[in-house]
Amino acid sequence: MMLTRRALLLSGGALACDPDPMSQMVSANSPWLMWGSERTLSLTTTGVAQNSTEQQLVSVHYGRPDTWDFAFVCRALEFNGAWANEPLQVVWNVSFGVGRSTSQIDRFFVFEYLVPATFGAPTRFYTQAPGLPTNAGDTFPHVTAWLPAEQLRITAHLRETGVAAAGLTASVAVAAYVAPRSHIRPEWFKGRMAADEDNP
Repeated sequence: MMLTRRALLLSGGALACDPDPMSQMVSANSPWLMWGSERTLSLTTTGVAQNSTEQQLVSVHYGRPDTWDFAFVCRALEFNGAWANEPLQVVWNVSFGVGRSTSQIDRFFVFEYLVPATFGAPTRFYTQAPGLPTNAGDTFPHVTAWLPAEQLRITAHLRETGVAAAGLTASVAVAAYVAPRSHIRPEWFKGRMAADEDNP
């Protein structure tokens, strides 16, 4: 007999009777808890090129390779000081791999504000990243729309290129979200829903 989430919580020792106890473990956190988040990034200029503190937005350690869609979001919050339309970049970095290998792609996607001219613009939302040309004459629009990965980590930071005067500040809300293009979990076929997926 398959235990419901409530019965499992009340049974106490039910896990010990299951030949695969981890498959029926009920957790307060869903399996996709770290598949996306939003962070506030802040930067104070110093008169030289610099990055803000890097923040982790996504951390995936999946049980198998899959193909992942992604979405990047940024929203200007506030700035202080006499900015004169200097560039402020939002940079997403991606690390992904399968098995024992991982590749780090710095500056996987970059969005640039001009503060203050475009800093108050609407929330920006992107689901594709432009690729680099393969040679000097390459004009083909290389675009990345998904990532093949078993492990996937996305971080973000702000970058100011050093043209702004020292002592200026800016803050941006930055997010990243990922989801597998075909999300079929084997335990679902056994009626085991670790995060109550059958009760939206």
